[in-house]
Amino acid sequence: MRFLLPILLALFSSAPAVAQEFTRPIDDVVLAPNAELPPIPAGWETVRGPYVVFHGASEDLDTLLRLSRHAEQQLPQLSRELRVPLGGTTHIYLARSDAQFKSLQPGRAPSWAEGVAYPSLGLVLLRSPSIRAGNQKPLEQVLRHELVHILLGRAFQPTQPPTWLQEGLAQVWAGEVGPDTTYTLARGVAGGSLLSLNGLSRGFPADPIRARIAYAQSADFIGWLRTEYGDEAVAELIFQLSHGAEIEGAIHSATGGFIDEIDQKWRSRLESSGLGMAVLANMDGLFGLAGILLVVGGIARRRQFHRRLDEMGAEEAALDALIAGYRAQRAGAHPR
Repeated sequence: MRFLLPILLALFSSAPAVAQEFTRPIDDVVLAPNAELPPIPAGWETVRGPYVVFHGASEDLDTLLRLSRHAEQQLPQLSRELRVPLGGTTHIYLARSDAQFKSLQPGRAPSWAEGVAYPSLGLVLLRSPSIRAGNQKPLEQVLRHELVHILLGRAFQPTQPPTWLQEGLAQVWAGEVGPDTTYTLARGVAGGSLLSLNGLSRGFPADPIRARIAYAQSADFIGWLRTEYGDEAVAELIFQLSHGAEIEGAIHSATGGFIDEIDQKWRSRLESSGLGMAVLANMDGLFGLAGILLVVGGIARRRQFHRRLDEMGAEEAALDALIAGYRAQRAGAHPR
C-alpha cells in the first residue's frame, strides 16, 4: 500500500473534485394527502417539451430553456439505461426564493435541499441559480439526480423503491460519486460501522453519521455492481425489486450469487483496502484514492458528465438563437 500511494496520488491529484453534501434520504420527503401539482405563480414562463414541462420566472428564461433541453435528452437516456418506462409528463418548477421553494412543496421536504422529487405527481422542484451558492454542483447534475428519483419512483408504484437503491442509483447516474464519498466510506471502515446488504435493505440508520455512511455505501454498491457485473445486472436488480422480489432473490437474479457471497465480495474490498488505516492516520493523500477504491464506474460517469457540460458550452450559439426566437415569438403574441 505504501508503495502504491505515491503513484495513485500522482494519477489522481489533478482530478476535479465534486463537492458532495449529504442528502437526506427520500423517505424524509412526505407527500400530503390528496396532493396536487402546485399552482404556477403569476408572471411565470412555461416551456413545454415532449417529456418535460418547465415552469419558472421570466428572469430565469435562459436557465429554463437550457435545463428543458437537458431534461429532454436525459429522460429517454436514463429510461433506456435503467430499463424503466418513461411514464407521463414531468413538471419541473424553478423557485426564485427560499420562501417560494418551501411554499411550492406539496408535502414535507428538507428546506435546505437543492432539489426535491415527487414521483407520484411527476414533480421536481429546483432552486434557481439566483438563490444557489456559487460553489454548488451544476444544476444539470441536481436535475439528473431528481430525474432518476422520478423514473424509479414511477417504476415501483404503488410501492416505494428501497432507499439504498434509489439513493445509490441517483448518486452514480448523476456523477456525484467523489472523494467525499470515499472519505465517508473510510470512516465507516475505520469505525467498523459498514452496513451489510441486508442491513441497508432495512433502511438508513437514524443516527446522522451512520446514515451518511449508508448513503455512501449505497452509491458504492451500485457502482461496484455495475463495474463487476455490468449494466444488465443493475437493470435486472431494478426489475426484480420493482416486481416484488425480496433482496435475496433480486441479488441472485442479477449476479448469479447468493446475497451473503455478494455482500462479502463487495465489502471485503473496502475492508482490506487500507482505507480505515488511512483515515485513522489522517493521511492527506486519502482523497487521491477515490478513483481506485470507490466505484470505478461511478468516477467514469462523473467524468463523462463533466465532458457533457463542456460540450454544452459549444452549443451556446444555438441556445442563444433559441432564446431569441422564443422571446420574439412571445413579443409578437403579447405586444407591449
